[in-house]
Amino acid sequence: MTAAVPAAAATATSRDRLPPLDGLRGLCAVAIVVTHVAFQSGDAFRGLWGGPLSRLGVGRALLFLLSGFLLYQAFARSSLLQRPGPATAPYLWRRFLRIMPAYWVMMTALVVVLHPGVLREPATLLQQAVLAQTLTPGGILAGSEPTWSLSVEAAFYLALPILALAAGRLCRGAADPRGWARRQLAFCGLLAAASLGWKLLRHGTDLLPDHAVLWLPYQLDLFALGMAFAVVVVHRGADQSAWPRLRQVASAPGTCLAAAAALYWLTCTDLAGPRSLVSEPDLWSVVARQLLYAACAAVLLLPVVLGRTDSGYARLLGTSPLRYLGRISYGVFLWHVPVLTVTARLSDHTIFSGGFWALLLPTLAVSVVLADVSYRLVEAPAMRLRHLVGRREPAGAGRG
Repeated sequence: MTAAVPAAAATATSRDRLPPLDGLRGLCAVAIVVTHVAFQSGDAFRGLWGGPLSRLGVGRALLFLLSGFLLYQAFARSSLLQRPGPATAPYLWRRFLRIMPAYWVMMTALVVVLHPGVLREPATLLQQAVLAQTLTPGGILAGSEPTWSLSVEAAFYLALPILALAAGRLCRGAADPRGWARRQLAFCGLLAAASLGWKLLRHGTDLLPDHAVLWLPYQLDLFALGMAFAVVVVHRGADQSAWPRLRQVASAPGTCLAAAAALYWLTCTDLAGPRSLVSEPDLWSVVARQLLYAACAAVLLLPVVLGRTDSGYARLLGTSPLRYLGRISYGVFLWHVPVLTVTARLSDHTIFSGGFWALLLPTLAVSVVLADVSYRLVEAPAMRLRHLVGRREPAGAGRG
């Protein structure tokens, strides 16, 4: 950029680590638990609440947005200031510490309890250990089905420094922060378009295998939207007058929640395809569902990152119980399906035979207990090792 940006104008703001984001993350984790129990019980296919229960996967979409938003802020800010971005080795080390130790503990327990035969299969063990289970058909072990999204998340972690480098080069000729923001947002749009192209190849041709739906390009549009949020927040840090209309909408959380409800209702219709975790909808249903999930997640996030920090919505998300859920949300995500699987076996539950509450309550309770133990004994101690590699931590690199 030819116009210099004062460093103070684009430094990390208090919104990098907003408490309401923890609450939002906690609600996402609970939503994912509820929707998986709904499918196990079959309630996702029945009754008035079947539609809403079946579409709580929007929580997963919001988690992808949060990762893109939190992790890209440091890279975007460095680009705006024309400074080197976060050092790659420390960044990757912290991402490794955040997800892998707790994941390994869960997978060890899963294999020992549910798949002891896998202990004699070194190739399978290695595949699970390095989050490569989505690269082959049937590579995901029963009871660990949600780890496909963890593989996608890890792939995004690896790709982000490269994506940030490409975006930074695209922005080198920008004349001012507004021009920089436009180029950054154009780059995010290109990523979303590439993701749409990937979906077209998967559902419209035979060029990609079935399990390509579990790879990063399929979900890249959600991460790109989160990155776009990061660009807007960083740009606003450099120019307080930027994005006035967007900030006006963000300052009306009630309107945003009403819009989220309307969008969520649309996901519950046939517009978003069949209610299933495994069936293959057509391309139109895939695109419609993804767009609705993205829009719903975006309007839920908008008031938190650009609205008033003292709004009722922000205060609710920042309450201690929800912040606690957010703090242990990764453990809840990791443990809830193994717990659900064991609960169903112990109760001799037949899939799709009902019993939603009988499955949900013990699954959620035990998952929270295990997640709390995981956070205290595995995740927090692991993160205390983050300074062993480098000394720089990307601002805004929250718990992805």
